[in-house]
Amino acid sequence: MTAGSSEIHPINLGPAVLFRIGFTLAMSAVLASPVIIAYALNFKIAGLGFLDFGIYGLVVLIHFCLQTIFALHNRFAMNEAVSSRESDWIGLSCALLIVGYKEDPDLFVRCLESAAKLDYSNNMGIMCVIDGDEKGDQYMADIFSKVFAAQSPVVLTPGFALADVNFENDDDAAKVQQLYHDLERARGRPVCILQTHGGKRHAMYTGFKALLEVAHVESVMVTDSDTDLHPDSMKELSFTLLSSPDVGAVTGDVKIMNPNSWVAFLSSLRYWFAFNIERGAQSFFRCVTCVSGPLGVYRSEVVRQVLEPWVTQTFLWNKCTYGDDRHLTNLTLRTGAKVLYTHHASCLTETPLTFFRWITQQTRWSKSFFREFLFSIPAIHRQSLWMSYELFFQALYPFVLIFAINLVLWKGTLLQLIMWANMVLFIGILKSVVAVILTKDAKFLLFPCYGFMYFFGLLIAKIQALLLLWDVGWGTSSRVGQISSKWKDMIIPSVWIVYVLAAIGYAIYRALNLLEEGFSVTHVAAASFLGGYLLLTVIGYNLRKRTFIKARSDEETLKFIVAK
Repeated sequence: MTAGSSEIHPINLGPAVLFRIGFTLAMSAVLASPVIIAYALNFKIAGLGFLDFGIYGLVVLIHFCLQTIFALHNRFAMNEAVSSRESDWIGLSCALLIVGYKEDPDLFVRCLESAAKLDYSNNMGIMCVIDGDEKGDQYMADIFSKVFAAQSPVVLTPGFALADVNFENDDDAAKVQQLYHDLERARGRPVCILQTHGGKRHAMYTGFKALLEVAHVESVMVTDSDTDLHPDSMKELSFTLLSSPDVGAVTGDVKIMNPNSWVAFLSSLRYWFAFNIERGAQSFFRCVTCVSGPLGVYRSEVVRQVLEPWVTQTFLWNKCTYGDDRHLTNLTLRTGAKVLYTHHASCLTETPLTFFRWITQQTRWSKSFFREFLFSIPAIHRQSLWMSYELFFQALYPFVLIFAINLVLWKGTLLQLIMWANMVLFIGILKSVVAVILTKDAKFLLFPCYGFMYFFGLLIAKIQALLLLWDVGWGTSSRVGQISSKWKDMIIPSVWIVYVLAAIGYAIYRALNLLEEGFSVTHVAAASFLGGYLLLTVIGYNLRKRTFIKARSDEETLKFIVAK
């Protein structure tokens, strides 16, 4: 087609395209079927009375209380183990594996500098695998060489990815042996491998194979190229891994380094609950369902068992790309090995700053969850009943919430809508109190606002994930030359937001013009509580943001003075 041409090519409706269209339509029917069946049978799915609200709130509250109790038991057990360990304890030999793709240079430097400061007596070294070997990827190798200049780093460009190699082919086998030979010669020095682009899973596979076949380490710690590791992270992960021979993997506390927007700030609060409460509770039963990509360690003997099925995973006849961390954890659990969480190991990582990019990230994670939910079923009999309960609760809860809130929006009164929002706020406040007590940080009092972010963003991300489960794309792009979000990723969330706002407007219209209910003291009190709390959170956030910016400015000034 020439420049400026208006020629339109016909859509190729091949089997793959027809399958994707059919799958999306089928999932839409599945999501809508409970409402359709209930309408046909005149069956009441959910009620609008205050008793119904109370029951819903009670179920959510009991679930959180159970999680908190188990998480606290895990926390106290970890504290006791750390405080009573011998000063000269020796853990499994461990090497750090960093994987990256077109990473932001400043973040990559920060990651490598934190890796160089890891304090663990049995640290066998650092390997970084870059998912790309073209000219535009070379800057990462240059950064790696500069950061580790004092340790004579080695940069290798084999021209292939180990996951693409046919080990039965003599030529391929010779190339692999040459790579292993080069790695053997580089033992004891930091190594960076630039391989052909194939995705994060292929980069991790190369690192795992190299460390297992050449370095012969007993465990491998994994992280991403945008992660700032705490100096004690390897030591604490390795200590927990050593707690029992049947522990196959351990993850730690992932925190947010850039809470510079409302989205990122609320995400940072949500991260604390995701790790310290949810994973903490799972760890009490020794069945953490996802070792986080930025911070985790795997026992080598477990990796050997699951490495090949992990890298060759397919779903709906497509090769899997995203969800590598969750699937690796899933396969670990299927071997019967246990997976733990320790809050003593921590790191900092980035999170999206904008709302639509955050939804894109959550959609990818949700697709990973729903896909891995199916793969989790064969592991259920090998693990605690809590794992089964958690998986089914996480899978069903969002859709129960969607049906219930739609009932309130279209059939309920304005007071019922306000009371629903207040109930969400109240549960969030109770969670906040727990976090404030444990962390001594008042910022968690702002956490209830995450409930509205969950409603407007995460719920539709889960629906979008199911509808597009066949899509193996990551959605988000590399940080070099990234855009905030692709327009196509904004369509469904935008429609959802317009739909919800229209429903809220309709509820207000009914109340004002159809006089379904009069305005009472209850209306005013409920609306005042809701509006007042939201106003206080806005004020609190802005005050905290000013403090954060000033602290960051003072930190940068101090670094400049030290450098001078």
